[in-house]
Amino acid sequence: MSESRSFRASTQMSRRTLTASAIATLAATGLLPAVVGAQDATPEATPVAFSTVPPEITDFANDWPTTHANLANTRVALESGITTETVANLDVAWRYALDAQSGFGAITSNPIIQGDTIYLADNVGAVHAISRETGELIWRTDDNVGTLGPNGVAVGYGYLASVLGDTAEVLVRRADTGELVWKVQLTTHGSVGITIAPVIYDGQVIVSTEPGGNSKGVYQGGATGIVYSLDLLTGVENWQFDTTVDELWGNFAVNSGGGLWYPPAIDENGVLYMGVGNPGPWPGDEEFPNAVSRPGDNDYANCIVALDPYAGKVLWYDNLKPHDLYDHDNQNSPVLGEVEVDGVTRKLVFASGKHGKIAAYDRETGENIWTTLVGKHENDEVDPVPDEGLVVLPGFAGGVIAPIAFSDGVILGTALNQASFFTPTGLDFAQQVGLPPTTSNVYAIDAATGEILWDNEINVSITGPGPTVANDIFFIGAADGLVRGYAIETGELIWTFQASAGINAVFAIAGDELYIPAGYVVTESEYNESVPEYSPELIKLTLS
Repeated sequence: MSESRSFRASTQMSRRTLTASAIATLAATGLLPAVVGAQDATPEATPVAFSTVPPEITDFANDWPTTHANLANTRVALESGITTETVANLDVAWRYALDAQSGFGAITSNPIIQGDTIYLADNVGAVHAISRETGELIWRTDDNVGTLGPNGVAVGYGYLASVLGDTAEVLVRRADTGELVWKVQLTTHGSVGITIAPVIYDGQVIVSTEPGGNSKGVYQGGATGIVYSLDLLTGVENWQFDTTVDELWGNFAVNSGGGLWYPPAIDENGVLYMGVGNPGPWPGDEEFPNAVSRPGDNDYANCIVALDPYAGKVLWYDNLKPHDLYDHDNQNSPVLGEVEVDGVTRKLVFASGKHGKIAAYDRETGENIWTTLVGKHENDEVDPVPDEGLVVLPGFAGGVIAPIAFSDGVILGTALNQASFFTPTGLDFAQQVGLPPTTSNVYAIDAATGEILWDNEINVSITGPGPTVANDIFFIGAADGLVRGYAIETGELIWTFQASAGINAVFAIAGDELYIPAGYVVTESEYNESVPEYSPELIKLTLS
């Protein structure tokens, strides 16, 4: 679908520029980065323009400068020496201990690497800047706020943006020192938080609230996921986009939903491709069984949305799970790629989520090219839920719950086969005992046709750590703490490494180095010889 719905512009100030008075104020405090020419920042000066793409993204393109390596979210490392032939030579260079504690472990975020520095956020929102060479701490913050994850950081124009989950705050600091520049709270709603890793682009911080992103309460009535653009230097809101419609589908007091878990992809025209979370309540409650409080498709929840913030409108969108009863978000970052379809090179965007689907769209028109089911599916299209209840696969915590990757015409991903027992009004946890054990699938898909090239099922849970690619190999992690390296062409498992904790975060690759954030409770599986003593840490492996 396409639509001309405008979103709210919160200020008349251009996204790319600051007023002269704001520049003068910041220049006086020494908080302007060198790239904007602070010496010329006077009340009479011409407003300063940022480069559209932060210089760090291009200068450190061969490192891992954003959450998913680049603005297209491909999760592919450039200029790496790690291959199927060299992977056996990876050895531990250093280990950096993590001390955060939360229900999802010490860390769920992807480290980013720019030159000599590694930046990461832990699961209480603290930011760590670490020496890439030695693994020693450069600076860290003292935040201690519950943060569900995946969360993360963004660095651009000399600044670092991070989030605090339960308090729904966005913070910007000096990247070199960690000095706080500003902090903004986006909402005080008790069940709305922030789980997304921010994006810094075109002089702005792009971030989203999420009604499932608060550890103190989730999906309460009126909890709406909203995407914000904040001015990088001041925190002033440029615009906001409500990821739901019609005041939460006609019942603001009861319904909730939308928001972004993961950062959007951004194309060369500045269009944002966003994967939106699920609607609530799910599947319903005693008063409104089977979500009768939110009739219809419940756009833009569970949608992929192409948003042009310059024109102020939705270019197109598609709902991958209309009127969702099963918490089947379309939450992953969309991924941009070019593939040959019927002899013509086309610019596509790929969507994925807990609904257990991978879908390809034409970036310009929104035409659905193909949709492929991955992992196990059972009763997941049943609507309404019968009174006696039913088993659903993927369940509320399953599906394509981790980010996907795109490399040379191939999509790589994982799926979690976790079953749930639903009734018209909720989850029946007493019925979970008899459900099938959780497994995971690791697969490769032809990005031009949607054909599954190979598919491996393994008896372990893969939650957050989706594929990270170097040349002809990709890496994933799992709850057993085992890092697995697969050959892209065949799906053969060719390398493993036992981490010191379970893995619930995605990796980074920079040059000849693989970075593993291990911070989840480690579980025994048939694949690890022994369960290591839990020791959350960031592990650097490098080719010897």
